[in-house]
Amino acid sequence: MARSILIYNMPENIKEFLKIESEKHDFEIIECDDSDLCTKISVLLKEEDGEKIECAEEGVDINFLMINKFNNQILNRFLKDMQRENVYIPNKCVTTEHNINWPLKQLLLENKEEHEVMMIYKELAALRSQAIQLYKENDDDELYETINEVTEYMQPKEFEKDELIRRFNHLKSVIERISNS
Repeated sequence: MARSILIYNMPENIKEFLKIESEKHDFEIIECDDSDLCTKISVLLKEEDGEKIECAEEGVDINFLMINKFNNQILNRFLKDMQRENVYIPNKCVTTEHNINWPLKQLLLENKEEHEVMMIYKELAALRSQAIQLYKENDDDELYETINEVTEYMQPKEFEKDELIRRFNHLKSVIERISNS
């Protein structure tokens, strides 16, 4: 079973980059569109016999790339090539024993949600750093308590988007109260 990448909703300039990379790293490009949203990933990647399932699902507004069967060495070279050429695809993943059995739309939605959560997490981390600096200048009990709560919450685990947003907004409001006083 050969190496491949599955792409969805990819701009032409990135498709051109991927064509060059496919020759360099010997992988097949499998391009999907909205007509593939109900089809299992394993079928799209030709890992399993089966027919594409036509459906009238609404598309997902992301550019997406899935990497299949790359060993670590080739994957690292491919990612370095992307970085060197300033090719940024925030929504990407590798195949796993779980996601290969999902319909394409489920994979796209899960990946989009995960990316959004990670962006909020990064914003919360930056806001936490700002809050720590502010605490050094203003000995405020509420700020101290909020920083500790956020720090404890940010330990590695699965994050819920709504909870991240709630904590971000709470810390932001405490910072604004102190900054405006």
